[in-house]
Amino acid sequence: MKTLKSYLILNLFFFSASLAKAQIYVANIDGSGIEEVGSVPYDVASLSISHDGKELLFVGRRTNTRGPSLDERRLFSMRIDGSKITQLSPNTGPEIVSAVFGPDDNLIFFEEFNAKGVSKIFSADRKWKHKKLVVEDGLRPQLNSSGNQLVFEKMPCKIFVSKSDGTEEHQLSGNPCAHSPSFDPINDKRILYCEHSRDIVTVNSDGTKKRVLFGNNELVLITHPIFTPNGTQIIYGRPQRQWDLFIVNADGSNPHELLSSPAVSSVNPVVSPDGKKLYFSRFSAERRAEFEKYLGLTEETSNGRTRPQGQQP
Repeated sequence: MKTLKSYLILNLFFFSASLAKAQIYVANIDGSGIEEVGSVPYDVASLSISHDGKELLFVGRRTNTRGPSLDERRLFSMRIDGSKITQLSPNTGPEIVSAVFGPDDNLIFFEEFNAKGVSKIFSADRKWKHKKLVVEDGLRPQLNSSGNQLVFEKMPCKIFVSKSDGTEEHQLSGNPCAHSPSFDPINDKRILYCEHSRDIVTVNSDGTKKRVLFGNNELVLITHPIFTPNGTQIIYGRPQRQWDLFIVNADGSNPHELLSSPAVSSVNPVVSPDGKKLYFSRFSAERRAEFEKYLGLTEETSNGRTRPQGQQP
Protein backbone atom coordinates (compact mmCIF):
# COMPACT_ATOMS: atom_id res chain seq x y z
CA MET A 1 0.00 0.00 0.00
CA LYS A 2 1.29 3.40 -0.91
CA THR A 3 2.35 5.36 2.14
CA LEU A 4 0.43 8.56 2.68
CA LYS A 5 2.62 11.64 2.70
CA SER A 6 1.42 14.33 5.05
CA TYR A 7 2.38 17.93 4.59
CA LEU A 8 2.65 21.13 6.53
CA ILE A 9 1.69 24.43 4.94
CA LEU A 10 3.36 27.60 6.18
CA ASN A 11 2.74 31.24 5.37
CA LEU A 12 -0.50 30.04 3.91
CA PHE A 13 -1.77 31.36 0.62
CA PHE A 14 0.58 34.23 0.03
CA PHE A 15 3.01 34.19 -2.85
CA SER A 16 6.10 36.11 -3.95
CA ALA A 17 6.11 39.15 -6.19
CA SER A 18 7.57 37.02 -9.00
CA LEU A 19 4.27 35.20 -9.37
CA ALA A 20 1.50 36.22 -11.72
CA LYS A 21 -0.82 38.74 -10.14
CA ALA A 22 -3.73 37.34 -8.16
CA GLN A 23 -6.99 39.24 -8.17
CA ILE A 24 -10.07 39.20 -5.94
CA TYR A 25 -13.24 37.54 -7.20
CA VAL A 26 -16.76 37.02 -5.92
CA ALA A 27 -19.25 34.24 -6.68
CA ASN A 28 -22.59 33.04 -5.41
CA ILE A 29 -22.26 30.58 -2.56
CA ASP A 30 -22.97 27.72 -4.99
CA GLY A 31 -19.98 28.75 -7.13
CA SER A 32 -21.99 30.35 -9.93
CA GLY A 33 -21.79 33.91 -11.26
CA ILE A 34 -18.05 34.51 -10.84
CA GLU A 35 -17.01 38.15 -11.22
CA GLU A 36 -13.83 40.13 -10.56
CA VAL A 37 -14.09 42.57 -7.65
CA GLY A 38 -12.92 45.92 -8.96
CA SER A 39 -9.41 46.26 -10.38
CA VAL A 40 -6.88 45.68 -7.62
CA PRO A 41 -3.29 46.57 -8.64
CA TYR A 42 -1.66 44.21 -6.14
CA ASP A 43 -0.77 40.58 -5.60
CA VAL A 44 -3.56 39.71 -3.18
CA ALA A 45 -3.96 37.35 -0.24
CA SER A 46 -5.34 36.98 3.29
CA LEU A 47 -8.88 38.21 2.73
CA SER A 48 -11.16 39.20 5.62
CA ILE A 49 -14.69 40.56 5.36
CA SER A 50 -16.18 43.04 7.82
CA HIS A 51 -19.06 42.02 10.08
CA ASP A 52 -21.42 44.40 8.32
CA GLY A 53 -20.42 42.92 4.95
CA LYS A 54 -19.45 46.29 3.49
CA GLU A 55 -15.66 46.06 3.42
CA LEU A 56 -12.73 43.73 2.69
CA LEU A 57 -9.28 43.61 4.22
CA PHE A 58 -6.49 42.17 2.10
CA VAL A 59 -2.73 41.85 2.14
CA GLY A 60 -1.19 43.14 -1.09
CA ARG A 61 2.14 43.67 -2.75
CA ARG A 62 2.86 45.95 -5.71
CA THR A 63 6.26 46.24 -7.41
CA ASN A 64 7.97 48.81 -9.62
CA THR A 65 5.73 51.67 -8.53
CA ARG A 66 6.56 55.35 -8.50
CA GLY A 67 6.88 57.02 -5.16
CA PRO A 68 7.22 55.03 -1.91
CA SER A 69 8.09 51.39 -2.54
CA LEU A 70 5.34 48.87 -1.93
CA ASP A 71 7.56 45.93 -2.82
CA GLU A 72 6.58 44.31 0.46
CA ARG A 73 3.38 42.97 1.94
CA ARG A 74 1.13 45.73 3.23
CA LEU A 75 -2.44 45.83 4.52
CA PHE A 76 -5.27 47.44 2.54
CA SER A 77 -9.01 47.88 2.87
CA MET A 78 -11.61 48.43 0.18
CA ARG A 79 -15.34 48.57 -0.23
CA ILE A 80 -17.06 45.30 -1.01
CA ASP A 81 -17.54 46.39 -4.64
CA GLY A 82 -13.80 46.95 -5.09
CA SER A 83 -13.86 50.74 -4.82
CA LYS A 84 -12.00 53.07 -2.45
CA ILE A 85 -8.82 51.06 -1.88
CA THR A 86 -7.00 52.42 1.17
CA GLN A 87 -3.57 51.44 2.47
CA LEU A 88 -3.71 50.94 6.24
CA SER A 89 -0.19 49.81 7.21
CA PRO A 90 2.83 52.09 6.55
CA ASN A 91 5.27 51.61 3.67
CA THR A 92 8.16 51.04 6.06
CA GLY A 93 8.65 48.49 8.81
CA PRO A 94 7.71 44.82 9.10
CA GLU A 95 5.56 43.20 6.44
CA ILE A 96 1.95 42.21 7.11
CA VAL A 97 1.16 38.55 6.42
CA SER A 98 -2.48 38.18 7.49
CA ALA A 99 -5.19 40.24 9.16
CA VAL A 100 -8.79 40.03 10.38
CA PHE A 101 -11.40 42.53 11.51
CA GLY A 102 -12.07 42.82 15.22
CA PRO A 103 -15.61 42.48 16.58
CA ASP A 104 -16.57 46.11 15.90
CA ASP A 105 -14.78 46.36 12.50
CA ASN A 106 -12.71 49.19 13.96
CA LEU A 107 -9.95 47.19 15.60
CA ILE A 108 -7.78 45.00 13.35
CA PHE A 109 -5.74 41.98 14.43
CA PHE A 110 -2.77 41.28 12.18
CA GLU A 111 0.40 39.23 11.83
CA GLU A 112 3.67 41.10 11.32
CA PHE A 113 6.71 39.40 9.81
CA ASN A 114 9.98 41.18 10.61
CA ALA A 115 13.46 41.16 9.06
CA LYS A 116 14.61 38.51 11.54
CA GLY A 117 12.00 36.07 10.26
CA VAL A 118 9.79 36.32 13.36
CA SER A 119 6.01 36.68 13.26
CA LYS A 120 4.05 38.50 15.96
CA ILE A 121 0.36 39.27 16.35
CA PHE A 122 -0.68 42.87 17.02
CA SER A 123 -3.88 44.85 17.17
CA ALA A 124 -4.39 48.43 15.97
CA ASP A 125 -7.21 50.72 14.99
CA ARG A 126 -7.99 51.59 11.38
CA LYS A 127 -5.73 54.65 11.49
CA TRP A 128 -2.88 52.38 12.59
CA LYS A 129 -2.77 53.97 16.02
CA HIS A 130 -2.83 52.38 19.47
CA LYS A 131 -0.82 49.46 18.12
CA LYS A 132 -0.50 46.73 20.75
CA LEU A 133 1.44 43.47 20.89
CA VAL A 134 -0.98 40.59 21.49
CA VAL A 135 1.04 37.39 20.89
CA GLU A 136 4.83 37.31 20.84
CA ASP A 137 5.31 34.53 18.27
CA GLY A 138 1.90 33.87 16.75
CA LEU A 139 0.70 33.30 13.18
CA ARG A 140 -2.65 33.66 11.39
CA PRO A 141 -4.93 35.20 14.08
CA GLN A 142 -8.66 34.45 14.01
CA LEU A 143 -11.31 35.77 16.44
CA ASN A 144 -14.53 34.16 17.61
CA SER A 145 -17.87 35.85 16.92
CA SER A 146 -17.97 37.43 20.40
CA GLY A 147 -14.50 38.89 19.92
CA ASN A 148 -13.30 37.66 23.29
CA GLN A 149 -11.12 34.74 22.17
CA LEU A 150 -8.27 34.44 19.70
CA VAL A 151 -7.02 31.29 17.97
CA PHE A 152 -3.66 31.24 16.20
CA GLU A 153 -0.75 29.07 15.15
CA LYS A 154 2.77 28.77 16.46
CA MET A 155 5.73 27.00 14.92
CA PRO A 156 5.93 24.14 14.25
CA CYS A 157 2.24 23.95 13.29
CA LYS A 158 0.67 23.98 16.73
CA ILE A 159 -2.60 25.69 17.60
CA PHE A 160 -3.04 28.00 20.59
CA VAL A 161 -5.99 29.85 22.12
CA SER A 162 -6.02 32.99 24.27
CA LYS A 163 -8.25 35.84 25.27
CA SER A 164 -8.35 38.54 22.61
CA ASP A 165 -5.80 40.58 24.58
CA GLY A 166 -3.34 37.66 24.48
CA THR A 167 -3.73 36.61 28.11
CA GLU A 168 -4.52 33.10 29.35
CA GLU A 169 -2.77 31.52 26.39
CA HIS A 170 -2.84 27.74 26.14
CA GLN A 171 -2.05 25.12 23.53
CA LEU A 172 -5.09 23.56 21.95
CA SER A 173 -3.55 20.56 20.27
CA GLY A 174 -0.29 18.71 20.81
CA ASN A 175 -0.46 17.28 17.31
CA PRO A 176 2.60 18.43 15.32
CA CYS A 177 0.53 18.78 12.15
CA ALA A 178 -2.45 21.00 13.09
CA HIS A 179 -3.04 24.23 11.21
CA SER A 180 -5.54 26.67 9.64
CA PRO A 181 -7.74 27.23 12.73
CA SER A 182 -10.93 29.29 12.75
CA PHE A 183 -14.00 29.55 14.98
CA ASP A 184 -17.48 28.17 14.46
CA PRO A 185 -19.65 31.28 13.85
CA ILE A 186 -22.62 29.72 15.67
CA ASN A 187 -20.80 28.16 18.62
CA ASP A 188 -17.99 30.58 19.40
CA LYS A 189 -16.29 28.17 21.79
CA ARG A 190 -15.73 25.59 19.03
CA ILE A 191 -12.71 25.67 16.72
CA LEU A 192 -12.33 24.22 13.24
CA TYR A 193 -8.91 23.22 11.92
CA CYS A 194 -6.90 20.85 9.70
CA GLU A 195 -5.09 17.83 11.09
CA HIS A 196 -2.38 16.04 9.10
CA SER A 197 -3.41 18.35 6.23
CA ARG A 198 -6.06 15.78 5.28
CA ASP A 199 -8.71 15.79 8.04
CA ILE A 200 -11.17 18.52 9.07
CA VAL A 201 -11.56 18.57 12.85
CA THR A 202 -13.54 20.47 15.46
CA VAL A 203 -12.71 20.84 19.14
CA ASN A 204 -13.86 23.11 21.94
CA SER A 205 -11.50 25.92 22.87
CA ASP A 206 -10.79 24.16 26.18
CA GLY A 207 -9.62 21.05 24.27
CA THR A 208 -12.73 18.93 24.92
CA LYS A 209 -15.07 17.18 22.46
CA LYS A 210 -12.63 16.71 19.63
CA ARG A 211 -14.31 15.30 16.54
CA VAL A 212 -13.17 14.49 13.00
CA LEU A 213 -15.92 15.93 10.83
CA PHE A 214 -14.48 14.97 7.52
CA GLY A 215 -11.72 12.45 6.96
CA ASN A 216 -10.13 12.78 3.55
CA ASN A 217 -9.60 9.29 2.15
CA GLU A 218 -8.33 10.40 -1.25
CA LEU A 219 -4.77 10.97 -0.03
CA VAL A 220 -4.71 14.61 -1.12
CA LEU A 221 -4.02 17.81 0.78
CA ILE A 222 -6.77 19.91 2.25
CA THR A 223 -6.40 23.28 3.92
CA HIS A 224 -8.14 26.43 5.13
CA PRO A 225 -11.51 25.03 6.20
CA ILE A 226 -14.06 27.73 7.10
CA PHE A 227 -17.67 27.44 8.21
CA THR A 228 -20.41 29.20 6.30
CA PRO A 229 -22.03 31.86 8.52
CA ASN A 230 -24.98 29.60 9.44
CA GLY A 231 -22.61 26.81 10.47
CA THR A 232 -24.19 24.21 8.18
CA GLN A 233 -21.37 23.81 5.64
CA ILE A 234 -17.58 23.98 5.44
CA ILE A 235 -15.59 25.38 2.53
CA TYR A 236 -12.01 24.19 2.11
CA GLY A 237 -9.17 24.13 -0.41
CA ARG A 238 -7.47 21.19 -2.07
CA PRO A 239 -5.39 20.64 -5.20
CA GLN A 240 -7.27 19.08 -8.07
CA ARG A 241 -6.84 20.52 -11.56
CA GLN A 242 -5.34 23.53 -9.77
CA TRP A 243 -5.86 24.69 -6.16
CA ASP A 244 -9.64 24.47 -6.05
CA LEU A 245 -12.40 25.10 -3.52
CA PHE A 246 -14.74 22.40 -2.22
CA ILE A 247 -17.71 22.36 0.14
CA VAL A 248 -18.96 19.72 2.56
CA ASN A 249 -21.86 19.58 5.01
CA ALA A 250 -20.86 20.27 8.61
CA ASP A 251 -21.57 16.63 9.49
CA GLY A 252 -19.02 15.51 6.87
CA SER A 253 -21.54 14.41 4.26
CA ASN A 254 -21.77 15.32 0.58
CA PRO A 255 -18.31 16.77 -0.16
CA HIS A 256 -18.26 18.22 -3.66
CA GLU A 257 -16.48 20.67 -5.93
CA LEU A 258 -17.43 24.32 -5.55
CA LEU A 259 -14.92 26.20 -7.72
CA SER A 260 -12.51 24.46 -10.07
CA SER A 261 -10.59 25.42 -13.20
CA PRO A 262 -7.74 23.97 -15.31
CA ALA A 263 -6.40 27.49 -15.87
CA VAL A 264 -6.42 29.21 -12.46
CA SER A 265 -6.17 28.41 -8.76
CA SER A 266 -8.84 29.66 -6.34
CA VAL A 267 -7.64 30.35 -2.78
CA ASN A 268 -8.30 32.46 0.37
CA PRO A 269 -12.07 31.88 0.69
CA VAL A 270 -14.23 34.15 2.87
CA VAL A 271 -18.03 34.24 2.97
CA SER A 272 -20.25 37.30 3.31
CA PRO A 273 -22.13 37.58 6.63
CA ASP A 274 -25.46 36.82 4.93
CA GLY A 275 -24.00 33.58 3.52
CA LYS A 276 -24.86 34.47 -0.08
CA LYS A 277 -21.48 35.45 -1.53
CA LEU A 278 -18.06 33.81 -1.61
CA TYR A 279 -14.97 36.00 -2.00
CA PHE A 280 -11.61 34.53 -2.99
CA SER A 281 -8.43 35.28 -4.93
CA ARG A 282 -7.09 33.59 -8.07
CA PHE A 283 -3.77 33.19 -9.86
CA SER A 284 -2.71 31.46 -13.08
CA ALA A 285 -1.95 27.76 -13.53
CA GLU A 286 1.54 28.49 -14.86
CA ARG A 287 2.60 29.67 -11.42
CA ARG A 288 1.32 26.76 -9.36
CA ALA A 289 4.76 25.17 -8.78
CA GLU A 290 6.24 28.48 -7.60
CA PHE A 291 3.20 29.03 -5.41
CA GLU A 292 3.57 25.65 -3.72
CA LYS A 293 7.28 26.18 -3.22
CA TYR A 294 6.56 29.49 -1.54
CA LEU A 295 3.93 27.89 0.66
CA GLY A 296 6.57 25.47 1.91
CA LEU A 297 4.91 22.18 1.01
CA THR A 298 7.28 19.58 2.44
CA GLU A 299 6.99 16.03 3.67
CA GLU A 300 6.46 15.93 7.40
CA THR A 301 9.55 14.78 9.26
CA SER A 302 9.60 12.54 12.30
CA ASN A 303 9.49 15.47 14.72
CA GLY A 304 6.83 17.37 12.77
CA ARG A 305 9.12 20.22 11.76
CA THR A 306 9.36 21.81 8.36
CA ARG A 307 10.97 24.90 6.85
CA PRO A 308 10.98 27.79 9.34
CA GLN A 309 8.72 30.60 8.25
CA GLY A 310 11.61 33.01 7.82
CA GLN A 311 13.30 30.89 5.14
CA GLN A 312 11.20 31.94 2.21
CA PRO A 313 12.29 31.93 -1.43
